[in-house]
Amino acid sequence: MTNPANPPAQTETATTAEPVPPTEPAQVTEPVKEPAAPVEPATGEPADPGAAATGTDPLAEIQRLQAEANKWQALSRKNEARAKENADKAQKYTEIEEANKTEVQRLTDRVQKAETELQQARTLALRAEKSASTGVPMALIPSGTEDEMDSAIAAYQGALSAALNSRNAQTPPAAPANLVTAPEGSTKVKQLTRADLQSMSPQEIVQAKNDGRLNELLGKST
Repeated sequence: MTNPANPPAQTETATTAEPVPPTEPAQVTEPVKEPAAPVEPATGEPADPGAAATGTDPLAEIQRLQAEANKWQALSRKNEARAKENADKAQKYTEIEEANKTEVQRLTDRVQKAETELQQARTLALRAEKSASTGVPMALIPSGTEDEMDSAIAAYQGALSAALNSRNAQTPPAAPANLVTAPEGSTKVKQLTRADLQSMSPQEIVQAKNDGRLNELLGKST
């Protein structure tokens, strides 16, 4: 008899569970990123292509050039002022040098000036003397040494002599001067005056000298 308090043991049916295949991990799909927007300059203004090419700011470059020009202009003004100052100093130095000249220096300058004037006067007197003695116009006698004067006189007289000889060859010879110019009963050669010389040609003056008609003017005894 079966005891209801102790029910009969049920037989367990052994069941074998089938192995479960391993599952693959799920692939994580990354979100698609959109291209980043271009970054604009901090000032909010578009970048200047010219500035990007040269690497400088045009406004800054203009300011730099203006500053450079101002600098050189200021230097130029300083140099001009310095040059004027130096010129004033040089003028003052010259005035001081002139004021500091000694009396001896002043006298030396005066002596040199007087000697120059004396030499010029001597040259002028010598030209006048040679002009009167040779009949050569004073304007044709150069200022210089006495040798230079004599050379010019000789050249002039040579030319006059050639011209005179050419004229004499075409005309009969003149009478001796003492017979023409001397008064009756006088054997003394008539002397010419300076007024007479002014109306005579150079060759006539030379001839008069050779005839002895200029002896009184030349200080010779007649």
